[in-house]
Amino acid sequence: MHNIVKFLDKIVSVGVARDVVKSILALVILSMFSVAVIAQTNIATSATATHSSGGSGTYGPQLYNNNSIPGCTATGANQWGWVRTGGWILFTWSSTQTVTGLRFFKANRPMRTCTIQYWNGSSYVNIMNYNNSTTCDHSVSFGAVSTTRIRLLNVGGSSNPNHREIYVYGATCTNGKVGGTYTPTCSYQTISVGSGERRDFNVVSGRPYRFQLQSCPNWTWQLTGRNTSNTQLFQSTGTCTRTVDWTATYTGVLRLNINRSNCQLYQGNNSATLRYRQNPPASGSTTTWIGGTSGTNNWHVDNNWSRCKPNINIHANIPNTGQQPGITSSGAAKTLTIATGRVLTVGCSNCLEIGNP
Repeated sequence: MHNIVKFLDKIVSVGVARDVVKSILALVILSMFSVAVIAQTNIATSATATHSSGGSGTYGPQLYNNNSIPGCTATGANQWGWVRTGGWILFTWSSTQTVTGLRFFKANRPMRTCTIQYWNGSSYVNIMNYNNSTTCDHSVSFGAVSTTRIRLLNVGGSSNPNHREIYVYGATCTNGKVGGTYTPTCSYQTISVGSGERRDFNVVSGRPYRFQLQSCPNWTWQLTGRNTSNTQLFQSTGTCTRTVDWTATYTGVLRLNINRSNCQLYQGNNSATLRYRQNPPASGSTTTWIGGTSGTNNWHVDNNWSRCKPNINIHANIPNTGQQPGITSSGAAKTLTIATGRVLTVGCSNCLEIGNP
């Protein structure tokens, strides 16, 4: 880098315009570092919308974020929600989001004033005072905040303002450095990662997974999971260490973005360690009695598991003389024997059946 600067100083000394030099320098830096690009995505649809008082049912707060935007002059049921003058509108998420702006699709009683706030974990903090007489459609942007709640306080400007829709914009990190594709197993595996990078994981529907960020600088980090359609599945924000437990709802590829908060630029390859695995339940065992409770003339299934390797044992509690057709047992261990002409099949959840083939 020092040599690059000396070279550019030399260019300036021979009369090349300084703006040209700046452009050259920017291109050089971009070629040396991967960056995380910030894009805006409407995240209001994944929130729960409520308001202090006002419309309900076909004029309720669910219409603020149902992803349906009728025309500016729309009237009638299911076209807009309304809140009483001086009230509040609240968006709440189940996990931390990075919010960068809002867009108001106003109806025939347009909001003109409110205070935009975010929740910092213990109280509401003012972001800005909104004051705009634009009707129909208006947007505002502000510095990114990480939160689980966005509130519009003291909504006013018209009698009982109404909205056809409200967008809440979230920062989407489109990471510049993409690593390999990995397949989690039952044992922890580790890879080195840096801020601004992405790793892909093969996942199977219904299986739980765990991702842990370790050995990282004392920054505010974000782990964001997305599918290949770029739909956000989860996001965890905070200091190192981060742990995310997530159960796949599809079979395919999970894209895991590793970032400093608010998509700050890539800063240092291999600056953290990511641990990952399938996340089965802890070791344990269950006993399922078939046809009744413990005692004679019965049998049960013991399901013992450790990590991803279940071990199913069938035990008979039947006298040696045999009291049930097709089942006999012998010895102290009560070994279960299936009579000739009978088959053992899966009959239902946690049970087995013995019947004709």
